[in-house]
Amino acid sequence: MKHALFLLSCFLLFPTGIILARTFKWFMHALFFIMILSMGFLHQFNIFFFTDGYLSRPTPGLEIHLSDLCAGMLLISMLLRGWKFKFLLPLTFVYITFFMIALFSWISAENSIPITSFEGMSRLDQLQFNTKLYPVFELYNMLRGFFMFFVTFQFIQSKKEIYLLLYAFVTGILLHSFIALSDRYIFHEHRIHGIFQHPNDFNTYVAMLGLFVFPLLFVYRKMKKSFFPLVLTILCIISIILSISRSSLAFFAFLGSIGAFISYWKFPSFKNVYILFLLASSAFLMGIKSYDTLYERFVTYNSYEASMEPRKKMINAAFLMLEHRPFGVGPGNFGAYSLSKYSQWTGADAGLRPHNIWILILAEMGYLGLAAFILLWGRALYLLSMAFLNRAARRDPLLFSCALGSLLAILHCHLQNWFHFCYQHTSIFLLIHVLLAVSIKIYVESKKEDSLLFEKETNSDMYAIT
Repeated sequence: MKHALFLLSCFLLFPTGIILARTFKWFMHALFFIMILSMGFLHQFNIFFFTDGYLSRPTPGLEIHLSDLCAGMLLISMLLRGWKFKFLLPLTFVYITFFMIALFSWISAENSIPITSFEGMSRLDQLQFNTKLYPVFELYNMLRGFFMFFVTFQFIQSKKEIYLLLYAFVTGILLHSFIALSDRYIFHEHRIHGIFQHPNDFNTYVAMLGLFVFPLLFVYRKMKKSFFPLVLTILCIISIILSISRSSLAFFAFLGSIGAFISYWKFPSFKNVYILFLLASSAFLMGIKSYDTLYERFVTYNSYEASMEPRKKMINAAFLMLEHRPFGVGPGNFGAYSLSKYSQWTGADAGLRPHNIWILILAEMGYLGLAAFILLWGRALYLLSMAFLNRAARRDPLLFSCALGSLLAILHCHLQNWFHFCYQHTSIFLLIHVLLAVSIKIYVESKKEDSLLFEKETNSDMYAIT
């Protein structure tokens, strides 16, 4: 049924959407809104081809999502409307470098390896796993990320698109928070994961949305304008607490404190002192309310030492793979190699990946892959920082807060990457590239004197910056 709907959308809805977007500007905005919002609802709007999902991999097949279709319609409609594109974007060279190293790792991988059965996977009995096939899906996902980055960068032309992005994020926070509260207090689930398959993916995605809107608390003159961002921030904190995540909660508090310090330094006022007081009071009350659950999760039921023991074994397996294959086992092949022999040698959980994206990339793409990944994100974080530190952005409260929020959100993901491979979850991966596009667009446009993005708003309730 899903494949039939997909074919229908390709042959009927896709061209219809392009025609409507070419004819009506408002439909382009609707497509952009749907593209951003649907990224958080991965399994409700996606389809896989060439899949066999019995191994732990970032994606079990060639995935196409509603957000991909919306991005495709947007790109074609922009071309038909004659929009001028900037093709050589600031991250293009380092992204191509990372992709080429991943491609080389795939080419140098073995054609197939035997994988043996283990408990719960009785269908596997000395089968040959095609290690050339699944890296193709990972390479395709890298291209998807850059495509989302490219489309978002080109589509944002003025503050109208920035506000549209904010509306989509706000809608996402409200929907995910509603689902989390319903799961906890109506369906009585203990550890909430929302519509995601794992709590860490859920809390990372919600935390990134929350950190993006968080600086908006401080840019408005009137308290009533800051009240809604305050509610959104509290809803995100509640959702993270309900997912019972040590790292996500700690990183949200840490990065939120940094964001509050920077924002207050930029917009000092009595109202913002009151905002900080309300945030601290709300956090204190939520801590008291959830003390028993958090203490049980963090100390009694699953201590840090106990959770780290199996992870250390997976890391040992990763370094053993690297010793045997310095150029990596190929993107997405860690689970297969673990099943083949490395889990038996190290005692690691068979087929599972290490909960550290840096170690995982090192094992799958070798030393060159890790170096390229560090180069990519070193360059990206530099551009993210420059987006809100440059003089033009510092004079615009909305763009300043969006640039700062993007930096905080992406930093949260990368801190989580030390304890989980959330970076490779499709929803989070696409969200990262959208946030990158927003910040880099702000950075690029800040160098233009006639940029529509930096056009001064009239009748704005935001603080004036001189």
